[in-house]
Amino acid sequence: MLQPLQIETIIAQLDSTGEQPEVTVLQQTDSSNDWCMQQLKSGRRAPFVCFAETQSAGKGRRGRHWSSPKFANIYMSLCVPVSWSAEVMPLLSLAMGDAVQSELQQAGVSRARLKWPNDVLVDDKKIAGVLIEASHTLSCVIIGIGLNVDMTALTCSNELQDELASVDWTDVATELQSEGCAMIDRSVLAGRLLQRCMQVCAMLVDAPSQLRTRLEAHFLHSEPITVHLDSGERLAGLSRGIASDGRLRVEIEGEIHLYSSADISLRHG
Repeated sequence: MLQPLQIETIIAQLDSTGEQPEVTVLQQTDSSNDWCMQQLKSGRRAPFVCFAETQSAGKGRRGRHWSSPKFANIYMSLCVPVSWSAEVMPLLSLAMGDAVQSELQQAGVSRARLKWPNDVLVDDKKIAGVLIEASHTLSCVIIGIGLNVDMTALTCSNELQDELASVDWTDVATELQSEGCAMIDRSVLAGRLLQRCMQVCAMLVDAPSQLRTRLEAHFLHSEPITVHLDSGERLAGLSRGIASDGRLRVEIEGEIHLYSSADISLRHG
């Protein structure tokens, strides 16, 4: 049976020696990122975090909808003040994707891997995504993370079934079962993920070069990929790591191209 998130369990996973964000669990909201933005505009000071049990208008990158069934997943939005230098800001989305991948691997999902610029996949199936939104006037960022935890016990509407059928996805429960690992409590996972994200924020300030090296290691292998441009054009190439500003380096017909806003997908076959 799917259980509600427990604030006490989430907080228990946090490092008591570091700065702790105030934790809120919402039973329902339109978008956890939007909720955080509204809190900022009303004068609330960062850091704070909200977990939503379900969202009526969950958001993904490039305006896409993020399915948000109740009690099944983690929908987290962490609002933090920007205390790091401007040159590492473009690494934030990748860094949070790395945090999600690392926490999944710690939980037993060994095949989780980071996909540029903001997704985490298991065998080409999406398990998590990151959406960064900035409030420049208030010098804060909102780090939105959606993580599929346990969709196996859901009773879905026909509309949601159709939506899920159109996407290659997986969840923590399915992957842990396939690897013979015990299922992790959703509140424990939520708290550990929050703690890891806070650690990444600290690294952006204290050890940006170390973090950049860690992120570059994800993309140093020469993997065949297809670049999907906004114009609809598709270009086949090989990944050649990331630039210092987080842009993806792609070799196409012997030349290196840099991409920051193109939609990248793996090329099969």
